[in-house]
Amino acid sequence: MRLVVQYVAVSREGAMSKKDKREAAIRNNPYNVRFTDLIGWVESEGFRLRTRGATSHQIYTHADYSGKLNFQNVKGMAKGYQVEQAIEAIDEIRAIAVERAAKEKE
Repeated sequence: MRLVVQYVAVSREGAMSKKDKREAAIRNNPYNVRFTDLIGWVESEGFRLRTRGATSHQIYTHADYSGKLNFQNVKGMAKGYQVEQAIEAIDEIRAIAVERAAKEKE
């Protein structure tokens, strides 16, 4: 049995920003994401392009993430499993930021 969770981001005013809408769309259907949307999202979360060699692979890194994200553009679309890895990485980075903020309050 597979659990499906709909991700909805709502601001205090009740309206979603473009960034929130893009994130909700990516999280709700990671196997149907435009490559440019994925790249824009991870870059807005602080990931930086490390290398774009002669291959179709683009490697992204983040100061708070020990791993790296590898993306391929396949006819304008991102690979679903790579989108899922990006979601997990961003969730991890956000958790680290929350922990850091809690420690700074102490």
